[in-house]
Amino acid sequence: MRIQVFLIFLSTITSIIASVGSNVSCNQGTSTCSVQNCSTVPNGCTWQVTSGQSAPNCQIQECNCLTGGSVAGLTDLVCKSCGQNGAVYANVAGSQCVASSAPCQNRQTDWTTSDCKLCYPSQQSDLYAVVNKQCLNCSNLTTFNDVNCQACFKQYANSLQNSCVASSSSCLNRGQTAWNPQDCQLCYGSSYIFNTNTCQNCLVNTSLTDQLCSLCANLYGNKNNYSNSAGTSCIAASASCNSSSRGKVSWSTIDCALCSPNTPIVDSSGNCAAGIQASTTFSYILIYSISIIIVLFI
Repeated sequence: MRIQVFLIFLSTITSIIASVGSNVSCNQGTSTCSVQNCSTVPNGCTWQVTSGQSAPNCQIQECNCLTGGSVAGLTDLVCKSCGQNGAVYANVAGSQCVASSAPCQNRQTDWTTSDCKLCYPSQQSDLYAVVNKQCLNCSNLTTFNDVNCQACFKQYANSLQNSCVASSSSCLNRGQTAWNPQDCQLCYGSSYIFNTNTCQNCLVNTSLTDQLCSLCANLYGNKNNYSNSAGTSCIAASASCNSSSRGKVSWSTIDCALCSPNTPIVDSSGNCAAGIQASTTFSYILIYSISIIIVLFI
């Protein structure tokens, strides 16, 4: 029974001792331990002269004051007095003591990615990088450029600078690096194709060529392999609208209408010409009507 009482007493004494803060040095020349002489403290915490010593040797009177609810206003001195397991620095928000390699507040040394994650309150899954001697939260990236994308993901910013992409080289500052089909789509979007060492958009409606239309037809899986005569649309003609590229393929009214709506018929020389397309049935009706009129007047 006496042993049990002694163990309870020892446990109580240990708990009380453990809850008292460690000794820290406040401003030299001070005779009291206070917020003015040491640092601000979270609500419910107080400074006191370290037991058996005199100011400026101070300690937090009761470290349990840091465990009740949300904590705000932590400083390095408070953390050095009450921090556990090497957590002797206050994070940037002053809401937690952390075991960073150097102070988070008023930092004078270079940042490391591990210190960034400790010093800046974040989700456990957040990824940090150091850019221009500052901590960058890669999981909440708002500025997309090659520097940030490389630091965070070893990637590059796309052409719109609204995302990081896994292209083989920069989308914005390509230099001498040749383009390829995959980079065209990564950098510019799914409507782009690789054509003669450049990326071209299949959704444009100016300066279209047969080559570009053919590549875009392969991309979309359609038969619009040729550009119309104006270069404004890809069409499903049977051959090129360009006479010099058409070869020996004869013109048809369908191709004439597709290539150039203003010249929708085939004339006697076999070329497209202006006029009105008339169906065979309509032609027969017209001829029959004219014949009747002639008979009536005879």
